[in-house]
Amino acid sequence: MTEGILIIDNSSLKHIESQESRSRLTASLRAAAWKAWPTAVNYLEAAKNQNPSTRDRTLGTLRWLCGKGGLLPWPHEILRITGQAILENRPKFEIEWSGMEAHLFRGEITDEHRVGAEEFIDSQQAVFDAVQEKARRAIQAALKEFNTGEFSAERFLEEVWHSAAHLDVHLQLLWESFDFPGDAPVNLLRQLEPWMLFFDVYGVVAYEQAFLKERRTRVQLPDLLQLLYLGVRKGKRAVATEDKAFTRAGNAILRRRYPRAEVTSINDFLQ
Repeated sequence: MTEGILIIDNSSLKHIESQESRSRLTASLRAAAWKAWPTAVNYLEAAKNQNPSTRDRTLGTLRWLCGKGGLLPWPHEILRITGQAILENRPKFEIEWSGMEAHLFRGEITDEHRVGAEEFIDSQQAVFDAVQEKARRAIQAALKEFNTGEFSAERFLEEVWHSAAHLDVHLQLLWESFDFPGDAPVNLLRQLEPWMLFFDVYGVVAYEQAFLKERRTRVQLPDLLQLLYLGVRKGKRAVATEDKAFTRAGNAILRRRYPRAEVTSINDFLQ
């Protein structure tokens, strides 16, 4: 039986800090053939936390989850690896550890590390914003064609975001952001779930920026980027979070297009 992949958002990590909860999680995952994978997103979100006590507890939980393994890389690295595999006509690819493991297991987070983690996440948001700005005309044209009656994020993705012309613009811009040569092989990229998940992350963020008036109810980009980890394996896959905005937006993306994938609560794995 192929193991399911479980990504645990930092909002859920606080629920597995005790030995009792870890034992329950371990037993639950083993019984249902799941494996929890800690990630670079987990580490960087923890490292930038300004509360030393909370930061240390979270890092301790990540070390426990890693065991003798490591952290899945930052989501953009998955896009680069899979894109490079297409360029080299390789049917298979390997996802390597993040390279952040030495900092995690050393256990000490200096102010320099904390600021660096915060700046890195901010820089990724800036890259996202820059690509969104380049594609703004395509987005605006798509929105003008949309019937702005009662609608959902799912309907927006299906009826607007996934139009062929709009999709091709974004895939080309994303391809160029990695300095890959030539035109993006859009027909091949459409078959790669990590690339399509990233595209859908763009769509949900654009939808919420346009139609959710209260900023505090909008999902955060680093949260949604964790969905890309689900694209590296078929079969059952999930992200556990206690963030309602993330749950709402994540499931809007995963429904219909990504079989056996969902955003749920860590409590579902602590039975």
